[in-house]
Amino acid sequence: MKHNMFTLIELLVVIAIIAILAGMLLPALGKAKEHAYGVSCLSNLRQINLAHTSYMDDNDSHFVDFTPPTFRGKTLVLLSYMHLLDSYVPMIDYVSTNNYGKCLDILRCPSDKKFNNFYNKGMAGETPSYYLKCGKDNPSYGYNRCLSSSQEYWRFNKTYSLVKSPSRKLMFADSLHSGEAPRTSQQSDQLNVPNVVAPRHNKGANILFVDGHVETRRGADLEKILSSTANEYSVYLWPDYTVTE
Repeated sequence: MKHNMFTLIELLVVIAIIAILAGMLLPALGKAKEHAYGVSCLSNLRQINLAHTSYMDDNDSHFVDFTPPTFRGKTLVLLSYMHLLDSYVPMIDYVSTNNYGKCLDILRCPSDKKFNNFYNKGMAGETPSYYLKCGKDNPSYGYNRCLSSSQEYWRFNKTYSLVKSPSRKLMFADSLHSGEAPRTSQQSDQLNVPNVVAPRHNKGANILFVDGHVETRRGADLEKILSSTANEYSVYLWPDYTVTE
């Protein structure tokens, strides 16, 4: 009886065809995955905006404090914006960790490989000891500290109505962590200079602007922001400056 069986050559041809098809599909799947990450990231920024809008409603239209002195009745050091916004939308995992540093997924960009950077270092036993207590290098999103109402930055103490070009002014954005060039010493919770905005999404960065809209900036539009200045007096950060570009 004659058996119909694949020859070795036929098997190799089939394997080669499968490899070619896989090579064609994988880049497309990768782009689709990254697109989904970008959509999730934009959704996070919208939720942060809802929390911040509620905060402003309760605080005479002032922007959130960059250096709050207390959290949940505790006087702590190295707090940040998310500790104040947590009461509006949960952002800190203080129940299960009791360390007031670990961030929840609302502050996580899926494309950020160093999310909860300080917390993970602390869990690995690295020093200094404040890694488990400090949330400042944990979020994926940095806050434009030039808007802060804290005493440390009292000269920026602005309400929404006083900010010029709110549709072009950064409030929160994808942010580099400490050690990710060009950021050196400052942590990811702050946009202290414009070039620390992180282009995580196919060379684009997701940004929440002061007027409340979110969008992805890339190419020349993103480069304008990144290269606007080497300090906090960027027209895209400083409340008093009008963006004319």
